[in-house]
Amino acid sequence: MPCGYGKNTWIRFNLSSILIEIMCFQKLVFLILELKTEISWIAYFIKQMYLEKSRFQIPSGLNYYYFGILMKRYGTVYGGWNLPESIQLDSNSIIYSGGVGEDISFDLLVNTKFNSNIFLIDPTKRALKHYEEVQSYFKNKVANFTGDIQRDYITNIHNCNPDFSKFTFISKGLWRMKDIMKFYRPTNDKYVSHTLIEKMYSDNYEIVEVDSIKNIMSDMSHTHIDCLKLDIEGSEIAVLKQMLLDNIFPRIICVEFDLILKKVDYNNETDEIISELTRVGYKMIDNNNWNCVFIRILDAYS
Repeated sequence: MPCGYGKNTWIRFNLSSILIEIMCFQKLVFLILELKTEISWIAYFIKQMYLEKSRFQIPSGLNYYYFGILMKRYGTVYGGWNLPESIQLDSNSIIYSGGVGEDISFDLLVNTKFNSNIFLIDPTKRALKHYEEVQSYFKNKVANFTGDIQRDYITNIHNCNPDFSKFTFISKGLWRMKDIMKFYRPTNDKYVSHTLIEKMYSDNYEIVEVDSIKNIMSDMSHTHIDCLKLDIEGSEIAVLKQMLLDNIFPRIICVEFDLILKKVDYNNETDEIISELTRVGYKMIDNNNWNCVFIRILDAYS
């Protein structure tokens, strides 16, 4: 007991000290919680700025959270996509990959992990040639690729073990119906991407066969699609509209909205199709510079 203090006084002194310490601790907790809230808001705005408005990309294989959903990237910076880590795909799953170009890293990685069935859909001659070169690469382990190959392509695919018996290449363009159409070449011959949309690229074109998702599914005897990937240079709006009209609802949709990216979405068609997807039960779970991923929430129909 301190000198000069009575017993009761000493007890009151200690109790007061304890109360003061508790109050200080509570203030510290409140400050930490407030700081955590501020950090959460800062993280939210950074995420909005980079994942939605810039060309920031997630490295292949990296896990990250997007608004509470754990995501994982499959593929290169240019041609890869972000999927939920909890995604349920298997050897019976059907993947439609519209727009192949010279990067099938996404398809190779998905097939390697899940052994899913991959249907590559692209009328571009260089896309078919690239697919054949990829098959040769995995057979001989020699990288003799032509075309505009991404810097991180080999590093992304070299550990893959694809089963090419589960790949099908369909030399058609995706559109709202079966037709023969002009396929406009890029303004730079180095690039592989062509478009069905007039005035989006050059005036030079070739003639290609196009078809709807419904007709291709019928040709392939498919009753459903587990994952639909669309990187089809402006045709995505027409294809998605027709697909919904045909009552086809893939579990997962990965789509690059090129009309708005190329600043030719004069009628706000991108906003309209996103609203329609939301109306029929889809939720956007990733938006990386208009490379968007949607999952269908079946509970919306219960």
